[in-house]
Amino acid sequence: MQEVAKYVGTDHTDIMLSAHELMDPNVRAATLHARDLPLTLGNLDSSLYLLFRAIRQHSTVALSGESADELFGDYWFFHDPANVRRSLDPGLVKKLDLPGYLDEQYRRALPEVPALTGPASADPHERRMREVCYLFLIHPSISCRRCSTARTR
Repeated sequence: MQEVAKYVGTDHTDIMLSAHELMDPNVRAATLHARDLPLTLGNLDSSLYLLFRAIRQHSTVALSGESADELFGDYWFFHDPANVRRSLDPGLVKKLDLPGYLDEQYRRALPEVPALTGPASADPHERRMREVCYLFLIHPSISCRRCSTARTR
């Protein structure tokens, strides 16, 4: 990475994370709270949280390369036919009732949205846009699944 940074003329800083940091219960609690749902892909959220926390000490804006693996199909399990056929147990999915949980969390989060003031407050479209934008920023796991389908409070 240092060679790439030198070639393109950018500042580059290596950030090393330890296993101890990744397993810190406070970090795991913060990432669980931010996502609103547990993530089953290891320490992805914890490592990103720690990375961006370290970046924030020096900068307010940063670009990341997130989604490159998804875009280019670079996960080993994308190419494993047995894994592609595997899915969660239907009984467990039914018992968890994730759609019901997301609906409940969505309804709980809506009252948090700060109200619009002034002339924009009379426009239903502007009020809805405020809800969608707020939920995407504050409750991304809810908003990704609910804002596109829910039309009214």
